[in-house]
Amino acid sequence: LIADYLAGQGNIVNHNQLAISSMRVEELRVLLDNTYNGDEYTEWRFTAGQNWFNNALPGGLDALREDYQTKIADADLVTIDIGANNFGVFLSRYIMSGVDNSISVSDISPEIGEKYAIAKEYILGLLAEQGVSVGADIEEIVELLTYALVGYCYNFDVVMEKIYALNPDVDVVVVSIQNLMEGKNIKVPGSEETI
Repeated sequence: LIADYLAGQGNIVNHNQLAISSMRVEELRVLLDNTYNGDEYTEWRFTAGQNWFNNALPGGLDALREDYQTKIADADLVTIDIGANNFGVFLSRYIMSGVDNSISVSDISPEIGEKYAIAKEYILGLLAEQGVSVGADIEEIVELLTYALVGYCYNFDVVMEKIYALNPDVDVVVVSIQNLMEGKNIKVPGSEETI
């Protein structure tokens, strides 16, 4: 939409669409940070399971990283709209499909481990204040939601640092992600409470 608007204003626009279906901010970080390989979901979705990173360009992940980084380094404007999949696709893989794959602090990278623990305790405290009894099923959802939230916030900051390191003069427009839970009431199993 922005490319069309700018072109309509008489600007010469060379638009590079870099979005990938189901991409989270972690996957974008993989492409901008040569030292970061993502998490288990990145491996499942983009490296091992569907092998997207390796097959996207001849030369695999290294070539794709170079392509992304070059395009960002050469850009006058970067628009970024990422994060919905941190909460949508990622969470639904676990919650909706019934996959028993809870996140434990030992699985979380040290760079977000402390933030994860603090956020999880805060969310559990909010539920306790509401009188919600937290069993194993609720705790697993809290762990996944906390992991998605903390991972999004931390890695978004790293992605922005990487963009500006590649191109210090670039203009960046961040498009807000939608709130997938807006107006939703989730019934807590075994309770009359909703969250």
